[in-house]
Amino acid sequence: MTKLSLGEAARVSGLSKPTISKYLKTGRISGQQREDSVWEIDQSEIVRLMASRDKDAPQRGKVPPTKAAEQAAPEAQESALEVELRLTRQMLEEAREREAKALEQLATALESERAAHRQVAGLLSDLRGRAVEQESGVFAKMVKKFRGA
Repeated sequence: MTKLSLGEAARVSGLSKPTISKYLKTGRISGQQREDSVWEIDQSEIVRLMASRDKDAPQRGKVPPTKAAEQAAPEAQESALEVELRLTRQMLEEAREREAKALEQLATALESERAAHRQVAGLLSDLRGRAVEQESGVFAKMVKKFRGA
């Protein structure tokens, strides 16, 4: 599952970083804190949080309790899906950026490889030219005699 930092979780959920931090410390959502004190929160935790917040909203007095259960379930599910869709779109955009960067690096590496290939081909041509020139020496005459030419 995708891990989000505290800031990413706040941005996706629409909550503040201190609120997300409070939820982590109180256990309302779970996450792991790395050695460098950066929080890693599963994407599913944010989806669950958004669904539970939507379910809790009617109980805070905005809608009568009897109608709240009927109205909150579809809205909570829709909200959770919206959060999940937003996270998925964000992950897709990040993947596209990584792909573009990787393609750029591959193009650079390919050009370097082509330049090296041209350089080697030039060196081989130079060596062949020298070999033709050296065939007129004593060694070339001995090779010709040995081959029977």
